[in-house]
Amino acid sequence: IHALGERLLQIHHAGEMLENIEKAINAHPDVLTARFVKTERRHGLCHVRDPEKSVQPFVVTREGEPIKRHEKKSSVVEMLLPVLNNTDEENALYIKMRHFKNHLNRDDLKVVQSLLAQLNIALDNLRYVKETADLVEELTRSRVREEYVEQLRNTNKQLDQKNKELRRLFRELQEKESQLIHSEKMASLGHLVAGISHELNNPISFIYANMKILNTYLDDLQKELETVDEDELRKRMEEQITELRSIIEDSARGSLAVKQIVKDLKSFSRLDQAEYKSIRPSELVDTCLKMMKTQIGDRVEVLRQIEFDEPVLCNPGQLNQVIINLMTNAVQAMQYEGTLIVRTEKSEDAWSLSVADSGPGIPAEVLPNIFDPFFTTKDVDQGTGLGLSVSHTIIEKHGGKITAENRAGGGAVFRIILPLGDKLKHG
Repeated sequence: IHALGERLLQIHHAGEMLENIEKAINAHPDVLTARFVKTERRHGLCHVRDPEKSVQPFVVTREGEPIKRHEKKSSVVEMLLPVLNNTDEENALYIKMRHFKNHLNRDDLKVVQSLLAQLNIALDNLRYVKETADLVEELTRSRVREEYVEQLRNTNKQLDQKNKELRRLFRELQEKESQLIHSEKMASLGHLVAGISHELNNPISFIYANMKILNTYLDDLQKELETVDEDELRKRMEEQITELRSIIEDSARGSLAVKQIVKDLKSFSRLDQAEYKSIRPSELVDTCLKMMKTQIGDRVEVLRQIEFDEPVLCNPGQLNQVIINLMTNAVQAMQYEGTLIVRTEKSEDAWSLSVADSGPGIPAEVLPNIFDPFFTTKDVDQGTGLGLSVSHTIIEKHGGKITAENRAGGGAVFRIILPLGDKLKHG
């Protein structure tokens, strides 16, 4: 019964709702019969419209309250529970059962009444939908449009009131979803920054050291100018100038390395995340490979297979986030040793980007749930279980899909499939 209550709003036929409830209650071992009936009240009695006339009238106690009847020395209990709806459907639930210790108690009765309350809401919703559909049909046929327009307006007002809360919850869900995507991206950036700090530290260190040496050479030149004759001075100056030029070249290369690393970081964490731009798939792949350089390490062979590289319209920042997540998972699955394959392809009206690894693959029992929020097979301190779920959301916002499967030769492959041209859906 509890599970049925959650499914009622998904059923779109009143008869099917009543049939499901009858079936659920009749499953109780002591219930002899349970069915929905029509009733009418006359002279303080509630009469059940029964073709077989097998149900005697009930004495009405309080309006809208359940009615229970148990004759003395009888092993049978009868109950009549009202269904408070304004339709032509059956308006009461008749239950007849054996009178044992485990018959429906007060708590059981509350559960059934709660189910009937949910039935009322579901029937009201069906009625509103039917009235709206009927009004629309009449408006297309009737000459007196104003009268039906007013009726339709009143019905829509009722629907609007019922949907206000749903719209509010949907807006909150969208906000939480955006926050989740941002939080997961910040988590990815946190992992990358550890490697990037090492990448930046090396060029900055030798730039700093070279600058100190450069100052020392300049000091020596100044002293030499004061103490040495002209020929010897020229010779030493030429040697030191050569050294200075070499140092400056090293410093320039170091500066360019730092500049490139910062450029790659900006490319990944673009501030204009809400914008869709034209970009080549190879640019996305190369940016992510540069960002992952430290995490990938020397024991992972990277195979870059770019078979499709025409400009595509997408949100580069968000796609970078997805690709980084897939690469990180692949490298961790291989325990930082193996082969990483990044491949782009094109079909008739879509293009795809796949990330494959040579790891142990994905267990069969894990595959169906791999994109569920908070689902993870990693240790507690290694993952939140949100990365693939967020990636799935981002790709859906692009109008595409993301799949996961095991490779025939071993390992796993995740494939992003996105539409081309006018089929792109702006998330």
